[in-house]
Amino acid sequence: MLLLNPEKGKSQKGYLWVYASAAGSIRPVVVYDCQPWRSGTYAQAMLNSWQGTLVVDGYAGYRALFDEGGVKEAGCWAHVRRKFFDQYRANGSPVAETALTTIREMYKLGRWIRQRPAEQRRRWRQRYAKPWSAAFESWRQLKQQKTGRRTRGYAKLSIMH
Repeated sequence: MLLLNPEKGKSQKGYLWVYASAAGSIRPVVVYDCQPWRSGTYAQAMLNSWQGTLVVDGYAGYRALFDEGGVKEAGCWAHVRRKFFDQYRANGSPVAETALTTIREMYKLGRWIRQRPAEQRRRWRQRYAKPWSAAFESWRQLKQQKTGRRTRGYAKLSIMH
């Protein structure tokens, strides 16, 4: 996004960091933090002593948050899906098509649980989403092993790490 710099009288590129409480929280909160750079130090400062599960897009700037132990990383399926979608659109990859179909099915199940109370969502994720995610990861690793390291497909299959 563009930010107006009043001192210079012109705009410069800026970044909007968005922090939101879990869906269904008793007191939902969304915080928008506008910063001039895309540095992980902003997230570290904002989440200073916070502990919990943080859904992120794979940006390396978050690494320090997970290294300290109080924050658990959860990947963003929308970002994973987008990478497979781009690959499928580019070359009709059957591997990407399988990934998209599988993710779509999980999204359908996820819509059902979204409006339920937090504890019910947690139990559902443990029972269904966690094993599904593990199976997807096993499938991804198997496909990656069968793909040459120097291919685009290998890079696309590496997106979850």
